[in-house]
Amino acid sequence: MVRFRAAVAGAMLSAALGCNGSQGAQGPAGPQGPPGAQGPPGTPGAAASTGDGGLLCAPKSFFCDGNNVGICSTTGNDAFDFQACDQTSATNKQKCVTTGCSRNQGAGGTCCQYTKPIVAWDLTSPLTDMQSYTGIEENLSGNGPTACLQDPMFTAAAGRTESVCPAKSYHLSISFPRATFTVGTALTLTTNNQQGANIYYNNDDGTSCYQWTGTVKLDSDVPDWMVEVNLKCASQQTNAFSGTLAGTLSGTTP
Repeated sequence: MVRFRAAVAGAMLSAALGCNGSQGAQGPAGPQGPPGAQGPPGTPGAAASTGDGGLLCAPKSFFCDGNNVGICSTTGNDAFDFQACDQTSATNKQKCVTTGCSRNQGAGGTCCQYTKPIVAWDLTSPLTDMQSYTGIEENLSGNGPTACLQDPMFTAAAGRTESVCPAKSYHLSISFPRATFTVGTALTLTTNNQQGANIYYNNDDGTSCYQWTGTVKLDSDVPDWMVEVNLKCASQQTNAFSGTLAGTLSGTTP
């Protein structure tokens, strides 16, 4: 009787609990919870450096920043644009360079120069061959005609100072009316007819000339201009230049 009751009780308990089946598939993920609180800030990184003791640039130095001349601050931790090189010319733009700059241009050996020479002279005498990219280089000077073809006068000048003892300097200027000079045609200058041209040469020892015989030819006008001369001084004043002026003046007008 006791065994029967135990068996009945076991059967009733199994019926009440049921049998364990196999585990079902995992349900879909629930929605994402709200973000957590922001963490504390990290340690600041090191300042930018050019390898000069951790400084951004050498204090008070000048440098090229694209087509601008830049200057470093006195602390070396900041830099600024000092001068913008002229980019407006369609024929001869400026660029920033770190060589060939004169003391006249300042900026510690960094400056703006034209891509092509604004004045170049290739003369057998009396000026040696030189090129000017700014018109104010060390020991050089020069300027070409303006970009306006309607200007009645064509004017160009070049000068050079030689660093010798004693120093020597030369200066040459040429000016003539465009209406008289046709591109590609040489005009002859005589003592009595200078064709409206004003050609002046002088140096620091007092030698000079303002009257010439020979030929002048405007090979090409602006922007890429060239004047060819083959002249002998005809001035009669004391200390007149006794040589010849032969060669070309040329340049690219901005």
